[in-house]
Amino acid sequence: MPFRNPFRRSSPAPLDSSFGLLIGDLTGPVARIDPAGVIATLDGSWRVEWGVRAGSGWRVAGQERAVRQSRVDDTPVFETWLRVPGGDVIQRVGVVNDGDGRALVIEYENASPDAVVVATAGIVAGDLRAGDAGIRLDGEPWIVPGRTGAAAVADDIWAAVVTDPTGVEASGRGGAAVLTPLPHRQTVTVTVVVEGDLPERDVMPAEIAAGWRTITDQALDVDVPDPDLTSAWRRVVCDLILAAGDDDPVAAGEAAWWLDLAGLHDEADRGRLAVLRAADAGRLDADGAVVALCALASRE
Repeated sequence: MPFRNPFRRSSPAPLDSSFGLLIGDLTGPVARIDPAGVIATLDGSWRVEWGVRAGSGWRVAGQERAVRQSRVDDTPVFETWLRVPGGDVIQRVGVVNDGDGRALVIEYENASPDAVVVATAGIVAGDLRAGDAGIRLDGEPWIVPGRTGAAAVADDIWAAVVTDPTGVEASGRGGAAVLTPLPHRQTVTVTVVVEGDLPERDVMPAEIAAGWRTITDQALDVDVPDPDLTSAWRRVVCDLILAAGDDDPVAAGEAAWWLDLAGLHDEADRGRLAVLRAADAGRLDADGAVVALCALASRE
């Protein structure tokens, strides 16, 4: 049964692969993350940005060059490093699904010698209210910080953030941000609801990555002298598992064929189910029908 999704907008502008890499869970992809750690839903409904106040001012990750990104254990859990005086602030992002809802889990780590302030900003068309419990979108909990701080709501949200707001209550439209103090060598988490309800249990990105590795460790091994190729194979397997839950039957069907080849037949079955659902709904064109036949025939 699909999750309740109160945050879907009526006029989406779908993203393409040029924005960034897919991030999601075993149900499928939910968003893309760009090289600076900016996250946007696949339909373009909303996006989440981040920035850090350190030293003499604010550094907005999407506007900085001193940013680098990698995957955690080659999984669809992403780690983005933003350079600040004396060190870095690290953003880690994964998707959690507890059966009642799906959410982005964002962890920030202060790997610098001084205290900083981290801002998490949501940009969306809708009524926004920010307070000590986080940000509500059209009355529903949306962005929930693990630690309270200041808040801002404005059409130009980063212009409002850099004025260092001190209030914890704000409302309006355009964008909203929660500002969280982050002492030296500490971490804080922010949860962003994607669909359904807020997860009942806190799950860290490292735990999400470990869950992915439990599944991908069952795939066929690629043992080559070049460790970069081995790492690339693990990333490809994760991307195929994500694609098996894609709404596009061609992407799901092609993923099923490759996952069978990798020995992950249960994950491939998810792709075949997506193909069958598309066939039942009359959404298979000629190319989709060919992919569907290949996907169905690849299961012994």
